[in-house]
Amino acid sequence: MPRPAATPRIHALLLVRDEGDIIEQCLDHLLTWAEGVYVLDTGSTDATWDIVRSRAAREPSRVFASQTDAAFQCGLRSILFRRHRRHFRPGDWIARVDADEFYHSDPREFLRESVAPHEGRVAALQYLFVLTRPEADAWHDGRETLADRARPIEDRRRHYMLEGFPELRFFRYRPTMRWFPERPDPANPGPVAARRIPIRHYRFRDPPQIRARMQLRQRVAAATPLVGRHWANERIHHAVFNADDPRLHHWQPGTPLPDHAGQWPEPDAHLGVDPTGRLGRFCHARGLAWILDLLAR
Repeated sequence: MPRPAATPRIHALLLVRDEGDIIEQCLDHLLTWAEGVYVLDTGSTDATWDIVRSRAAREPSRVFASQTDAAFQCGLRSILFRRHRRHFRPGDWIARVDADEFYHSDPREFLRESVAPHEGRVAALQYLFVLTRPEADAWHDGRETLADRARPIEDRRRHYMLEGFPELRFFRYRPTMRWFPERPDPANPGPVAARRIPIRHYRFRDPPQIRARMQLRQRVAAATPLVGRHWANERIHHAVFNADDPRLHHWQPGTPLPDHAGQWPEPDAHLGVDPTGRLGRFCHARGLAWILDLLAR
């Protein structure tokens, strides 16, 4: 009888800025499955840094807090990767996590049961939870207030749409792996897994958070070319949806997420993201990825 696969260890690399309304819930969630959570604050002006620092003081062996004044770009996770790689072991997984993303099931189980040995990275299947107009009206009428932020976000926002863009979220670690500062992901991560991991993404949570998010992203976009043009073009009407919008679905907390088979936009788009060439597939399949790391630029 074959031995059951070992439960993989996951190291979560988290960039934050002004996530005070959600960061406590995020850390609670990450610590249910991550071996370590490595946080880099990029200039928060709200309570985010105090919350992260307090959590790191309470759990110093699992939460590691740091700050930077560098302009935001996704390659900043390379700082966390290099700074903390002494904690990583061959076969561990590196997770690119965001404060507003929650995994519907334990990622360790997904990586153990749904990812083949030769697959080196995993893309997200994003259920994008949004703010509906009745929910926005409740905020403006005072029926929902800042005090409601203490409630679990899954109780507050239950309408979602299917987000097709296949963001990469997990990378299988090897000791020779390299991550360059200008890149959002490690170099030569290996073939992408055929299956994508479901994520509940709470990008739009309440009107003040949405306004603050858009103002921040516009400032960042004006200061650096290292983020997408869409950062400067977001408007609040892009984030509030009619309750009867045909793109929206409703989820009841505590129940499974529907798989929406056949409904996802571009369900195989992840297979074309930075495809692994013939040499890369050969090296990863035969445990020779270190050769790719020597050649990486």
